[in-house]
Amino acid sequence: MKKYLIIAAASFIFVGCKADKQNDTEGQQGVDSVQVSKETSLSVKDLSVSKADASEALAFINEYVAAQDKFEGIDKIGVWVAASPHVTENYREAVLAEIKSMKKDSEGAVEADIIFGTQDYPDEGFELEMLEVTTGRLLVRGRKWRDFRLAMKVANVNGKWLVNGCGPIMAPDYD
Repeated sequence: MKKYLIIAAASFIFVGCKADKQNDTEGQQGVDSVQVSKETSLSVKDLSVSKADASEALAFINEYVAAQDKFEGIDKIGVWVAASPHVTENYREAVLAEIKSMKKDSEGAVEADIIFGTQDYPDEGFELEMLEVTTGRLLVRGRKWRDFRLAMKVANVNGKWLVNGCGPIMAPDYD
């Protein structure tokens, strides 16, 4: 009987320590504005996306904002995305396919930007609002237009986290 009580007590202590460790981890992530989806249960080694890994996504979207004055039409956007070192081949192909299929008006203009999915966008660029480390989904918001949010997704390609979805093209849905 004594043996069972010792095993039960040891199990209780182990589970309690594990729960405390999870609570500490969640608290640290809240400080960094990084959120983890509780829908997925992965081991620590699987949590390979970090806040620093969002740097490629931020570089992509902020360079895109800075290049807006250079885009004379939708084809120039395709050339820019195709040359970007911050995107996966899948995303690059999806953008080029979308450009090819877009309906243009008589002057060759489009109603909404292909990357933002809107006509307007934050001129000052974007900052990270949320990153789900288990899925690579992230949300960026305008630096000065804080209500403007854009969903993105990153994927690991040869050890580098590249954009694999942004705005209306291959991006995750957020409620």
